Amino acid sequence: MEKRTVIILLFAIVAISSLGYYIWHSNYTIDYYGCQSMKGYSWDAQAKKCVDKSGDIQEKVYCLKESRSIQICAEIYEPVCGWFNPKEIRCIKYPCAENFDSSCSACGTENVEYYTKGMCPSS
Repeated sequence: MEKRTVIILLFAIVAISSLGYYIWHSNYTIDYYGCQSMKGYSWDAQAKKCVDKSGDIQEKVYCLKESRSIQICAEIYEPVCGWFNPKEIRCIKYPCAENFDSSCSACGTENVEYYTKGMCPSS
């Protein structure tokens, strides 16, 4: 192969890899509150939810490392569905989720990746 062709191929590989990383990263970058900031969501303190500029609510709220270390949760009943990462644990039934009394108790569970408001869908 010609040296110029090799350089162009290497450049194309780096460009495609960078684009792939950007797309993956933009889907999974979350802020302090678990909001998907790269998708335009931010924490609305009044609504106590992740919302975008038009006020649409983010369905998935990702659990952060800091929330895993909480020892005691306030006894507030606001049911959520805690979704497990199927790559980390073996799911026997659908959905690969469990009902929790609050987001605190869901994120305090090691294998819960994120939660959605309300009870889990039935299988």
